[in-house]
Amino acid sequence: GKIREACGLPENWSSRYLNDEPNRQRFLRLTADGLKTLLAADMTIGAHSLSHPMLPKMVDAFAWAEIEQSAKLIGEAIGTSIWSFAYPFGDQTSVTDRETKMAEKAGYECAFVNFDGGFGNHIERFSIPRVHVTADMRLGEFAAHVCGFHNALRRWIGR
Repeated sequence: GKIREACGLPENWSSRYLNDEPNRQRFLRLTADGLKTLLAADMTIGAHSLSHPMLPKMVDAFAWAEIEQSAKLIGEAIGTSIWSFAYPFGDQTSVTDRETKMAEKAGYECAFVNFDGGFGNHIERFSIPRVHVTADMRLGEFAAHVCGFHNALRRWIGR
């Protein structure tokens, strides 16, 4: 109640998310049963933090809890260990050396970022680039992301 009031939210603020099915699907977390359904369909489950914060702005103890507890809670819910982490936001301002070291210390095998596209043998295990794939992406654009050309072109034109 006190946090809601401090943020100026009305008492029924959550009904928008709990009572509207499109909002429920978009904003609410998967349940343990939902995660198990994904596992049964051969999907990989990774961790992404507890509350999707901007990790570099957090003190060490809170950032550590976000990274370490995420895998622990998901693993307990689905009965398997979580081997990968994706940094919230994943851009250059949301991942520092501190977070990559924390991900390694937490026991992940690797972690993913959303920058420095292009794959090769120079990739660090705790800052592996992800390629954001959209429904209208064609093969040429996908290939440009995977090989690093897209990112290099963006840097060249100053974006």
